[in-house]
Amino acid sequence: MFGFRSKVETPRKIINLLGIKFTIYITINETIQNLLKTDLEPYQITNDNF
Repeated sequence: MFGFRSKVETPRKIINLLGIKFTIYITINETIQNLLKTDLEPYQITNDNF
């Protein structure tokens, strides 16, 4: 996604590279997406299409 030169191995390094606000944004976004996943198969659509 970001193409860092070296492997990012610790949360501290991620926060230093991306910044605290962006890291919080990504975390909240992923959490909300996981909470909202539902089975849409009866409607013949996927979560991506929804």
